Amino acid sequence: DMANQVLMLYDADEDWLHLQRTPVHEFRFRLKAGLPVIKAKVGKKRLSIGVDVGGSRNLMSEEMLTVFSAAHLGERSRKWMRGLNQEEAYMTIAPVCGLQLDRSAFERVTFVFGDLGRADSFGIQGLLGLPFLGKYRFSINYKTKRIYLWPHAAEANYRRI
Repeated sequence: DMANQVLMLYDADEDWLHLQRTPVHEFRFRLKAGLPVIKAKVGKKRLSIGVDVGGSRNLMSEEMLTVFSAAHLGERSRKWMRGLNQEEAYMTIAPVCGLQLDRSAFERVTFVFGDLGRADSFGIQGLLGLPFLGKYRFSINYKTKRIYLWPHAAEANYRRI
């Protein structure tokens, strides 16, 4: 629960959060090198997007700037930033329009386009970090290989857990 800065670990068979409210999004994932990876699509381009719960940015491979059509990229800007390789460089920042994660569609998700480091060698084209995940209360169930997202609206009663 990013809004309340609460991290909880619980048994995969406990579904107390699901009983309080139905998730607004549910993604299936597979593990690649310990990272949850979701099948995604932008236009007709199929992607693999990793979920990085500690990532301070949503990252996308710089190559995708030439792959996505103009209709799927919003206004671009460039900023001097430190990349995953810890080197500083100008990086492109742009919203990706029409991102589909598993069976859920998202109108605009902003990404920093650059080098994905090791993730690129696993066939991953992007990483979702806290700018995306922090908009929701989320749960990752490694047993069922599902990620669930809830709105922050009605806060969970943690004292009853």
